Amino acid sequence: MAKDLSIYVFTYKKPSFDIIEDETHIPVQVGAFCTKEDICKIKDDTLDNISEKNPLYSELTGLYWVWKNRKEGKYVGCEHYRRHFDLTEAEIKEILSNNEIILPRKCILNITSLEEFHRVCHNINDLKLCEDIIYDLYPEYKDSYEKYIKNSNLLYIANSFITTSENFNNLCNFLFSIFFEFERR
Repeated sequence: MAKDLSIYVFTYKKPSFDIIEDETHIPVQVGAFCTKEDICKIKDDTLDNISEKNPLYSELTGLYWVWKNRKEGKYVGCEHYRRHFDLTEAEIKEILSNNEIILPRKCILNITSLEEFHRVCHNINDLKLCEDIIYDLYPEYKDSYEKYIKNSNLLYIANSFITTSENFNNLCNFLFSIFFEFERR
């Protein structure tokens, strides 16, 4: 019988404490292509993978690996080795019975918008290229982009979430179509 819930825990180095590993939590070593360290049984440089892109994609190489290689189940989640949801499997299923996704607590940035945050902390040209790509590939999301990137200072950090398999596949199709077009351009 397939598991209903699998939470993939991404790590790139041996933590100073044990990685949660039970029937629900599955450790995945990200950036395995870039190192000789052997941290987990599952590595993102096996099967269908983009592990060599880890210096640019960070833990998203693990997200890609899960998307392309996991066995189907009703729910899927991603966490970091030091950032976990403090929820039981029953609590997760109860929350998801009435919600589409579980996210970490939102952060309120002490800055006017996510766009301004990107301008201060990153290369704004990267965000502008992503904006162009989203407007080209997904024009129906222009209003949402304006609302959440240009006019909001709320941020969900750590690329951690738990959702349904259908939402997970939709999210990954969306994200990686943008990322790969970003690389192409």
